[in-house]
Amino acid sequence: MSTRFLLYLGLIAAIIVALAFPFIFKDKNESINQTLNLSASIISSIATVLTVIIALILFNKFGVETPLIERSSSKVFELLEKIKETNFSIQSDRFYFWINMSNPFKYQFTEQYYREKFSFSIAYFDNLEKLFDISSNPFIPPINISKRG
Repeated sequence: MSTRFLLYLGLIAAIIVALAFPFIFKDKNESINQTLNLSASIISSIATVLTVIIALILFNKFGVETPLIERSSSKVFELLEKIKETNFSIQSDRFYFWINMSNPFKYQFTEQYYREKFSFSIAYFDNLEKLFDISSNPFIPPINISKRG
């Protein structure tokens, strides 16, 4: 016998048992409607369990998880490439810095510049909008900051 036939046979047997079980153990005070409602609830529960089992079996068979990881990775790499292409120039009466984001840690700011006031042009925010668009993409993983104490 084929597996599919046995599956159908088992499903039909489960439905028959679910229908008959409440009638076999029916209390004298219960009405037919109560017994039928109980049978329907049992069949509904069986259908729910079978649906969950089928969903779990087929979840990764069709590669649902893999494309999401690939999309997420591609968006993260796209964001990293945009960050590497980004440059900042900071200018004041007393200093000028040009910061290339491909290696931002080679620039050391000293405390003497911490109290400086900066103003940013609209072009600054327009250029950063490309980064904000990519970083707000749903495929970019959320920040996971764990509290340490």
